[in-house]
Amino acid sequence: MFRLIILYCFLLIQCDLKAQKPYLDIGPGVGSFASSSSDQGKAILSFSPRILLNDKISLGLDFQTGDNLFPFDALFKVEEERNESEIFRLINSSSVRFQSLALSAEYYFLRKKLFYFYAGLDLGVTDLNFPNLYIDGFPQPSISDQFYYAPELGMAYKEVRVSFSYQNHGRLNGYDLISGNETIRLDSRLVSFLFLKISYNWDFSL
Repeated sequence: MFRLIILYCFLLIQCDLKAQKPYLDIGPGVGSFASSSSDQGKAILSFSPRILLNDKISLGLDFQTGDNLFPFDALFKVEEERNESEIFRLINSSSVRFQSLALSAEYYFLRKKLFYFYAGLDLGVTDLNFPNLYIDGFPQPSISDQFYYAPELGMAYKEVRVSFSYQNHGRLNGYDLISGNETIRLDSRLVSFLFLKISYNWDFSL
């Protein structure tokens, strides 16, 4: 993730510094897995420092964290006894959490005085994990620095922005762990979401 920050700084240096206009975009979002409507909801919080390069294009970094919309949803989808001496548990893959960092570019169009539309694209890395799952004292499983992309389409009125975003965080690999008399399984699945996001835009230019 640190390499993305270095790349972002390098790109800014290559641009005309006098034309840059700094601002901060921050806000929450709600959504669900794109592949199934039966999965539990997700909530995200994004923090995006950006530079407006000209009237149509901005470049920024997008920091994002996502968790269950309802934090008390079950971590295990199935928990049943196979027989008296063996237990099988299936991890609820829709309870996965993530943190991502991406280079973010936006293009603005149909601008009016106080209203405009925009299209954006994030390219970066994401970490997937189940932080409340511990097996033999160690958190299991997790995936770090996986490729992540997210196209976005939105509109804004003054400082308030509303958008729809498709986010692809890669794939969770199938996972089996036998610990004593217990078998814990995570089924392989694509981790992709559809989000409705709302944010506020702070302008820091003088």
